Amino acid sequence: MKRITKQIAVFVFLASTALAADQSDEWNAALKNIANYEQGQSHAGLTAVEQHVRAALPNASDRAALAQRLAAILSSGATVECKRFVCRQLALIGSTASVP
Repeated sequence: MKRITKQIAVFVFLASTALAADQSDEWNAALKNIANYEQGQSHAGLTAVEQHVRAALPNASDRAALAQRLAAILSSGATVECKRFVCRQLALIGSTASVP
């Protein structure tokens, strides 16, 4: 019985690691997609980022990691519309570390 439990635990760990890698790739693509966002364009990238933000709300470490990535956009060459969107998302998940 212990062997089966260990095998299940290993399977769950590997599956969650693969899922996290897929989500990371999806997250990186979403961030790249919104950097050039202008009003009137498709909201698909914004929606993807919003979904990641909502998913991170229950977990403090996820919120901090996402907030750090979003805050970095504010000092990049992203469009003003993108930066406005990022500020709205940081209002949900940001902390005092996001303020500067």
